[in-house]
Amino acid sequence: MFENTDYRIFFEFIKNYSGRGFANIDNQDQSMIRLNRILSRRRQFFYIADLLKFKILYTSPQILDIFGVSPEDYDLSHNFRVSHPLDIERRSRVRVKVIESGQELFIRKSGNKIISSSFRMKNITGVYSDIFMQSYLFYCNSPIETVYILMVHTPITLLLKKFKRGYYQW
Repeated sequence: MFENTDYRIFFEFIKNYSGRGFANIDNQDQSMIRLNRILSRRRQFFYIADLLKFKILYTSPQILDIFGVSPEDYDLSHNFRVSHPLDIERRSRVRVKVIESGQELFIRKSGNKIISSSFRMKNITGVYSDIFMQSYLFYCNSPIETVYILMVHTPITLLLKKFKRGYYQW
């Protein structure tokens, strides 16, 4: 699942699409075909959102295989709707941390931050699965001044079953 984890592909995505505000992303573009092939192999999906507007700008098609939701129907409230009830409070604290971090970047007018956590969420079969979420927040001033969040979701339940003493510490 994590073989040759190379996040340069996401920085290529950011470079290719940030200048136009992540609008009109073409899944038939060669770089997107390559990115989607890697995500499918790793059983991951990602989205990019304008954090200040709380608006998802693009969601990769792999979400359909993991959560059974089309990229067009995915919104920021979905993760709360499918979260395990015992994870809601912690998820809320992480959301506050993400928003505060985005505000800090916007006020500074530069920089980036990485935030990660894992939560139990209902997968496409309706069973709770452990999902590792990696967030990359970054300030951008073109074409608009904002903070974007690129969020990668990785199901890790099968990986966790390999560890006999509880959760792996990331």
